[in-house]
Amino acid sequence: MKEIDFISFTLDQLAEGGRFACIVPMSVAIKTDKNKSLLEKKRKILSKHRLDAVFSMPNDLFYPVSTNTCIMVFTAYTKHREDYETFFGYLKDDGFKVTRKGRIDQGRWTDIKKEFIRLFVNGKMLPGKSVCKAVTADEEWCAEAYMETDFSDIKEVISLRQ
Repeated sequence: MKEIDFISFTLDQLAEGGRFACIVPMSVAIKTDKNKSLLEKKRKILSKHRLDAVFSMPNDLFYPVSTNTCIMVFTAYTKHREDYETFFGYLKDDGFKVTRKGRIDQGRWTDIKKEFIRLFVNGKMLPGKSVCKAVTADEEWCAEAYMETDFSDIKEVISLRQ
């Protein structure tokens, strides 16, 4: 997988403590028993570098192309300890709306961005938005795998369907 090789190569070029953020297909974050090569490369990365955060991005981020993506944030040459809690942000709603001309900001992005930066910098968990979890290379690297489901809105959805 080209993306994981890019991550590994770039991290190896940085100075100790250097920070690296990259946007990659969600397939890099998903656990799969079929792709042993990806798993080995993730293990190698975490043996030298720390996975600080993963943000799950909107499905229509690169509209009209349909690609699920995430942003991964690493610290170079700081080994990823087994007990280190990685921040996982669920940024599927960034306040943009898809129109014929592309994605248009609906005036919410500035506040959403501030909230996610605050959550990340402070390592805060907020139901439906973020979770902190100790992970290894063998596990999922995405918020969806660890966030609790918020069932409070389901009553509204059910009543709308009736």
